[in-house]
Amino acid sequence: MDVRAIIEAGRVASRFQPIVQLSDGHVVAHEALARGPAGSALETPRALFAAAAEQGSEHALDAVCRASALRAATDAGWAAGPDGPLFLNVRPGALLHDDFLPTLEHAVRAAGRTPRDVVLELSEAERLDGGEVHAPLAACRAAGFWIALDDVGAGRCGLHAIAEAVPDVVKVDRSLIAGMDAHRGRRAAVAALVQLAGELGIVLVAEGIETEGELRAARALGAPLGQGFLLGLPAERPLPAGSVAAAFAPADARPAPGAVTAPVLPRRRHLSPRPRRAG
Repeated sequence: MDVRAIIEAGRVASRFQPIVQLSDGHVVAHEALARGPAGSALETPRALFAAAAEQGSEHALDAVCRASALRAATDAGWAAGPDGPLFLNVRPGALLHDDFLPTLEHAVRAAGRTPRDVVLELSEAERLDGGEVHAPLAACRAAGFWIALDDVGAGRCGLHAIAEAVPDVVKVDRSLIAGMDAHRGRRAAVAALVQLAGELGIVLVAEGIETEGELRAARALGAPLGQGFLLGLPAERPLPAGSVAAAFAPADARPAPGAVTAPVLPRRRHLSPRPRRAG
């Protein structure tokens, strides 16, 4: 299938998976996930982007997925403030295109939103420690966008990427979360990331929670937020404000007096990458 034809026909769809506050189960944000034509060989994002890369349409598809997600969320009634921010996936290489930020800002304005309503989620599939991404990343921050690192713990630059970028959010990869309730090494690794995130003022998301045991372990380790099939499947519409993940019992979902049930992102900081020391 021709990816450009899919783009031009408006056949790129979006699904929204909730991100949940683990203290009480309240939904505080959503991640937008791209989908190709239903029932086709390119329905999954992996297949869709693989075909786009082969056909030289990856950058165009990347931008269309973000614009489509913003429109779909807004059309579905997403209220950016009360319903929390929307996480949009970004390939680090896309930041190097001169039109990346103007195109993104236009899509955000067209959806009636502001950069503060959006978290740019960078995958570690491509290196994030190259100096060439520092300037465009700083420009995104200066424009008001939040920055998240995805797949932390599974990529090629893990802790170094966190130390260099000091993002607003880190998402711990499923490879560390899977079975960590029965795996001492994985629990220790996640505990270290929780501690590091706390020291740097970064919000941590335990990604890929699929079992009750993983949920209990994530909560016990102090992970503030979680995402995964146990907490909510990708759906056509974002969940409304105040929704509680079904995995949480009614007693768990009652906030303690004074508890915060809205998304908590760190106060805006100056997050320009630190200069490298000579030698």
